[in-house]
Amino acid sequence: MIPPAALLASIALGLASPRVAIAATGPTVSVHRFAMLVGSNDGGPDRVHLRYAHSDAQALGEVLTELGGVPPADRMMLTDPDRAELQRAFTVLRQRIEAAQEPRTEVIFYYSGHSDEEGLLLGGEHYGYKELRQEISELPAQVRIGILDSCASGAMVRGKGGVRRAPFLVDASNEVKGYAYLTSSSADEAAQEADRIEGSFFTHALVSGLRGAADMTHDGRVTFNEAYQYAFHATLRGTERTSYGPQHPGYDIQMAGSGDLVLTDLRTTTAALALHENLRGRTSIRDAEGRLVVELYKDAGTPVELGLAPGDYTMILRQEDLFAEQPFTLSEGDITALAAEDLAWSRGEVARARGNSAADQDYPDAFFRVTLLPAVPSSDQVTDHAVINLGIGSSAVLEGAAISLGAYRVKHDATGAMGSIGGNFVGGDLNGVMGAVGLNQVSGSAHWMQAAVGANIVGEELRGFQVTAGLNYAQKLDGMQLSGGVNVAQTVRGTQAGLVNVGITTQGAQLGLVNVGGKVKGTQVGLINVAQESDVPIGLLSLVAEGRHSLGIYADSGMPFNAELKLGGTRVYNVFGAGSDGFCSDPELVAEPDNACDSEATQLYLHYGLGTSLPLGERAFFDFDAGLGNHYGIGQGLGPKWSNPALVLRPRASFNLRLFHHMVPYVGGAISWQVAGDYDAVPEGMQRGEGSVAWPSLFAGLAIEI
Repeated sequence: MIPPAALLASIALGLASPRVAIAATGPTVSVHRFAMLVGSNDGGPDRVHLRYAHSDAQALGEVLTELGGVPPADRMMLTDPDRAELQRAFTVLRQRIEAAQEPRTEVIFYYSGHSDEEGLLLGGEHYGYKELRQEISELPAQVRIGILDSCASGAMVRGKGGVRRAPFLVDASNEVKGYAYLTSSSADEAAQEADRIEGSFFTHALVSGLRGAADMTHDGRVTFNEAYQYAFHATLRGTERTSYGPQHPGYDIQMAGSGDLVLTDLRTTTAALALHENLRGRTSIRDAEGRLVVELYKDAGTPVELGLAPGDYTMILRQEDLFAEQPFTLSEGDITALAAEDLAWSRGEVARARGNSAADQDYPDAFFRVTLLPAVPSSDQVTDHAVINLGIGSSAVLEGAAISLGAYRVKHDATGAMGSIGGNFVGGDLNGVMGAVGLNQVSGSAHWMQAAVGANIVGEELRGFQVTAGLNYAQKLDGMQLSGGVNVAQTVRGTQAGLVNVGITTQGAQLGLVNVGGKVKGTQVGLINVAQESDVPIGLLSLVAEGRHSLGIYADSGMPFNAELKLGGTRVYNVFGAGSDGFCSDPELVAEPDNACDSEATQLYLHYGLGTSLPLGERAFFDFDAGLGNHYGIGQGLGPKWSNPALVLRPRASFNLRLFHHMVPYVGGAISWQVAGDYDAVPEGMQRGEGSVAWPSLFAGLAIEI
């Protein structure tokens, strides 16, 4: 517990100067801290509008001002800025740091909002991680801290050469310099927010930790390492059961010196809450307006001190089936202590979480039953081990096998095998195999296999296989869906194979005639692929919202007039092309019966191919594609002869340079190989009926990215 005299002395020090002294050991060192906090709910027209990015930035800003040594005048708040506004803010911040009088300056940059693997998304505008790191590194401060709470933010620290070691900040005996980055998610994960906590999981955990929940050494200070460890485990624990899956924060540190990077000092707070060591359980602190301020799991035997602003609060503590709700008031300069004997305890509301085992209720065992139509009303009050159902049957729990000619329902969990001509229904979790001519349905999670002629449905997570001639649905898939019809999943980690595949977030593969995805980290193979983002779409037509859309016009040494359309992902794309060597315009030649016009214009060329891109920095890249083209003869002024075209295989390579955001000039070369045959149209210099032949060509053109 903080001694009252020490607390009042700290308060007096904080009131005497706008700069808060934060020290690790030895004499205090005056530190001038700056903070830029950015909250961006708007990620552009193609992104879901967030609800809590602004409040996340505000919550972190408040704790940095109250406990982190950042004066209100040096706390910059930006909401939904565009690129230009963020750039101007960095310029202003740089000027403020340069004008600082203290011997040591430190800066904290925080961003909450949308991002992707390449950078921040500010209202549809892109701000690359490389550019952001450059801006932060050029700030004239001894220590620079970057905190990103956004999707795929781990890409900012991945592969940057950072060495993980004990973090540093202020120690009177040495000069510590460098940077530290903390990200809310790994490079391929979504950062998540929730209505229950009215914010993001990561920032909520970080703020709780900075207010004292992360103080593992009980020295009244929270270091960078303590904050990271607490935020990592609290974020992971909070997201393990969400539809997007677990979220793993990361960090990268490059510093020289020794000591601890102190982020908040609880001794500088004007009020404190001390939780006695005899308290344990999930603890929530809400302010007078009902907003969740701090949330932590309080272990028995360990006291916890939290730095909060003066005001009225309510503490809610849950401990197995016990529940306590205790209002309290924090006064200026005082410490409020709460212990188990201060709380009014009551039994929590009796409820059962969906998917939990029903084994906590003692249902009588039925080792073998034969059920008839109608079902026995009390049948859903037993634990079945072997059932033959001739009509419509049910049980509370299945631990064994059930065979049904009609439909069979398990009220809670099922472990084993279920077979039915009609339908199988499980109200909780399934561990085993379900087979039906009609419908298989699981309300909770399912492990292993579902097989049906009609439909398989899992309300939560499926780990295993779904096989059907009709419909497979799972909220979260970790395995495979195989269907002669349609596969649907909110989150996919594995493979979908069917006529139509739909996955909102996919890590793996979609194989079908039509594949529809949101964010696809993997491949789509089908006739038509549609996605918001897709790494490797392979098909006749791939439409990717955040992918490749370019229209090019180019001249080729073998075919002077050409146009092409490239559609697909950023790495793999489809190319549709057409070209001609000109058109006959002399009416006298057109009228001649021997078709002398063929000597002036002879060919129309149509091309389809599949290609890939190799980036060379932010603007330059190579394109490699290969495809099949047809040469159609043009004769007697009547247009192309669509029968008997010449078949040509054509691999190409080109160098592309992106200018002015959307204009891409390119140059390249190709090798064309004509398959042997007697064609109406052949390249110049070849005769009809000759064997296969290859010839090179060069091309140059201009593409417009749409």
